[in-house]
Amino acid sequence: MNHVEMMGCIVNHDLRYTPKGLPILETTLAGHTGSIWYQRITLIGKIAERMADLPIGDVLYTQGKLQHNRWTSKDGHKRSSVKMLTARTELIDADLTRVNDARGQPILQDAIQEVTLAGNVTHDVELKDTGKASLAKASIAVNERKQQHGEWVDDTHFFELVAWEGTPAFEALRAAGKGSSLVVRGMLHGRSWEGADGRKRYATDIKSSVVLPIGKLGDASRLDIDVGGFGDAPF
Repeated sequence: MNHVEMMGCIVNHDLRYTPKGLPILETTLAGHTGSIWYQRITLIGKIAERMADLPIGDVLYTQGKLQHNRWTSKDGHKRSSVKMLTARTELIDADLTRVNDARGQPILQDAIQEVTLAGNVTHDVELKDTGKASLAKASIAVNERKQQHGEWVDDTHFFELVAWEGTPAFEALRAAGKGSSLVVRGMLHGRSWEGADGRKRYATDIKSSVVLPIGKLGDASRLDIDVGGFGDAPF
């Protein structure tokens, strides 16, 4: 299971083309769901060109999945990023409340930003004392099947989970061990810091609100799991 649902204001667009002419649009959406968030979505094909003409401030609703990309930079350092690949995108024509952030960018009030994943914990859960509360951190591997050169191959994506002390998600994640199968629901949460070389680094975590241990992951699709309205999720 790998499903993302999002609704927010368009903040910016970045349309580009592959060497073979395939249009790819990177659009940043912004919303307020407990706190302000900014998340980039990726549209591919003809819909990318159509959506690129939408003005800043319009509201998009989109569903899709997360993709974890890894590469080696020109300076030889390993880099990674998490982005959302859209499967369905709609322009919302409704009287919704928008506010501006400190830079004057439009933010959708009462926005939507939800992630649901099912996968296996890749290492023992780390507990970190932040000074205010403990934080549970873990990595989850989500396996998918995709066609490559006419053959079906396994495609594994890795995502970082966090849960704060005092929440049911924290207790469930703390109890999980390496190899545990989980269904997780939460929000994408971006963070940044300065690396040892003085350059700014970015990462995206899943701020978990629901963590459910399950049996063998191969049986997950047959389990009756209530994660708050994702029974009809297409992924």
